[in-house]
Amino acid sequence: MSAISVEVKITHASGSIRDTAFCHSLEDIPTAVCKATNRMMENMGINQKKEAGTIVRTQTCDPLQAGVVPTSKLQDMVNKPAHYNQGNIETIDAIEESMSPEGFQDYCKGNVMKYIWRWRDKGGVEDLKKAQWYLARCITSVEKDAKKS
Repeated sequence: MSAISVEVKITHASGSIRDTAFCHSLEDIPTAVCKATNRMMENMGINQKKEAGTIVRTQTCDPLQAGVVPTSKLQDMVNKPAHYNQGNIETIDAIEESMSPEGFQDYCKGNVMKYIWRWRDKGGVEDLKKAQWYLARCITSVEKDAKKS
């Protein structure tokens, strides 16, 4: 079963912070969002009891509005996102075929760097998993290239 990830952002007088809440069913989303919000508030040093009157704005993405499908049909947004497929051809395979092995390895390296660079500010753990995915794809390419030599 794939996990549902929901980006949560809170804004407070001391700044704003983002985190990703993960759960396995649509029913668990509110609990996951509350846990992520509490974790972020703690990280920002916001004492919920002491600052009960303070306005803290929480933004979440409503998975139902965003087109999240029932859990049995969830897509894996790291390993095989549906929006990167055209028919039976996955975009990454077309990209690899259009380049030399070294060019494709550099492409993967660039994506690893991109996802590592932004993970705290944008995609959280999902970005780290994407970086890991591109690194594994790069390693596979290097090993495949070495066997050809």
